Amino acid sequence: MKPSRLYILILCLLSLHASLFAEEEKPVSAIPWYNIQMLESPYESATRIEDTLHTGFHLYDFFSPRNPFVANKGNVGHASRLLRFDYDCSSHFQLFPAEPYQHYRFLHEELRFYRPNHVFTDLFHVTGSNREQFFYAKHSQRFHDKIYAGVNYRLVNSPGEFSRMGARMSNVYLTFDFRNKDDRYQLLASFISNRFENQESGGLKNHLAYEENPVRDSVFMYSAMSRYSETAININHFYRTGFYNITHTDDEETRQFVNLGRVNHNFSFTRRAFVLDENTRPANFYDVQPKQSDATLDSTLVLILENQFSWSNFPMEREGFSFPFNFRLSLTHRYVSIQQPMFPDPNGEQADKDTYLTDSHTFNQVVPGISVESDRSRFLSFDAHTHLTIGGYNDEDFDLGGNLYLGRPDSESVFGASAFFLLREAPYFFSHFSGNYVSWDNDFYKSNILRLSAKWQFRTIETEAAYFLLNNMVFMNTRALPEQNTNAFSVITAAVSASPGIGFLRSHHKLLFQFASDDQYDRFPVFISYHSVFADLALFKKALFVNVGVDLTYNAPYRPMAYMPVVRQFYVQDGYDSGHVFLVDAFLTAKVKRTRFFLRFQNLAGLITNTPPVYSIPFHPLPETGFKFGISWMFFN
Repeated sequence: MKPSRLYILILCLLSLHASLFAEEEKPVSAIPWYNIQMLESPYESATRIEDTLHTGFHLYDFFSPRNPFVANKGNVGHASRLLRFDYDCSSHFQLFPAEPYQHYRFLHEELRFYRPNHVFTDLFHVTGSNREQFFYAKHSQRFHDKIYAGVNYRLVNSPGEFSRMGARMSNVYLTFDFRNKDDRYQLLASFISNRFENQESGGLKNHLAYEENPVRDSVFMYSAMSRYSETAININHFYRTGFYNITHTDDEETRQFVNLGRVNHNFSFTRRAFVLDENTRPANFYDVQPKQSDATLDSTLVLILENQFSWSNFPMEREGFSFPFNFRLSLTHRYVSIQQPMFPDPNGEQADKDTYLTDSHTFNQVVPGISVESDRSRFLSFDAHTHLTIGGYNDEDFDLGGNLYLGRPDSESVFGASAFFLLREAPYFFSHFSGNYVSWDNDFYKSNILRLSAKWQFRTIETEAAYFLLNNMVFMNTRALPEQNTNAFSVITAAVSASPGIGFLRSHHKLLFQFASDDQYDRFPVFISYHSVFADLALFKKALFVNVGVDLTYNAPYRPMAYMPVVRQFYVQDGYDSGHVFLVDAFLTAKVKRTRFFLRFQNLAGLITNTPPVYSIPFHPLPETGFKFGISWMFFN
């Protein structure tokens, strides 16, 4: 039986199942979840509920979390790039300006700690063309009144439609959530493993020849493999100090807890390894001869050990009283070890071929910080923070920022404004890099970033604008080498999101405008938009819920950044303009009881003959068209 007929048969069987057993439908359990930020601040601890709807399910959020503004190579699991300009103003240690696998990695600060009444399980499978397979299994369980644990496993096997585009990905995380009887102590722990293995082609050598005859798909690399592995352990635990003030009246005893502050300890250990393995003669990417002319094995190892101690007058969770202001004092110690390949001097003494030499850099740095925030449930509220890094690679890095809010979080209208200033060393791999193709050791000035932004949300409409003043910014130039722009320049962004609907018709729209006063930096499209229009239907006595519609993404002409697998970074190129890009997908999503599924046809414009391929990242052509089918089973007991 052909796959398309099989999917239609499954759809018909599910519809029949819904009509026959509609009376057995029971309410779907609400599964609350929290992340670390929500549990560390009493004003972020409002319960969030797991999304069990089918609306937007075809976007399979665990790869692109409902963010359509992403450039990719056309195959899941490869490096991708956000097309929306922003800057991370946090005080963490940076290896890259943007992580090459940022959309696919599990991160501790983004994990969901579920608290189901009993059990919550979700099994999800996607199949596509050319044996493309995605799978995840998510399970959370309550083992005791206040003990929860969970696991999430993801697996991707995607050979790709073109030469040297295969990708394999395997990610898993484990979570543990414990609170004692009176909630004075809480422990949150996680274990994360991210694994990627990609075929690297370097892109088409001659894209014009490929467009004339797709059989002529000559690429730069025919044997290169990029491997990335990450293991992380995180433990966050809090203890609320204080005592109970007991008062006696004639007929009763009153106990009131006097809060003397909460003591926090956060521990994290991360091991990251990056490998570029090319067992044949290296491709000539740079204008220099490779240090090893017969093969390439660039292996970089990064170890980061971090301990943070803090005190705050935050309660463990939201309580019936609150202080006018809440303070948090923190002290972080960070140990970093980075080992990169080191090649012997060709004019000096030759090393043993079986010996792999490494150049090791280790350093320690301390980061004191302070933050203050007011009660977010009030109409007028604010928060502010500042950090200073002492010692190590980021010595004298400094950040200062804050937010002002008008309107309660649950109000129809909420206005927010923010200001951030950051003085930061360039990302580490921009300053120090060693490999077979190219090495550098740069001494850049610290970058200065000022960010002013405002956001207004009214019902289903959200508008935001931001102004960035940037100085001494480092980027990858047209030769795929780091370069510092010592000029001061500005970036202005404005975005609008809306979800209007009438009757059974629904829609989601996102429009983004971006302007930079200097092009000697990362490139972004001036205008990009996303539109989803669909019919929202309830069939068979509301036993079958269906969305059917189209998604449209548009990019204005610009010069997209290319990807250099040798240094794992995107770089500026001036040889190709993308033109106007329209990507149209048709989809159908449905839900029957606890089962969700979708059918999705990607890039329908590819069905039109003589249409040139789309290069979201030069020169990796997106598939002309693609078909995906996904299904999810959820269990709540």
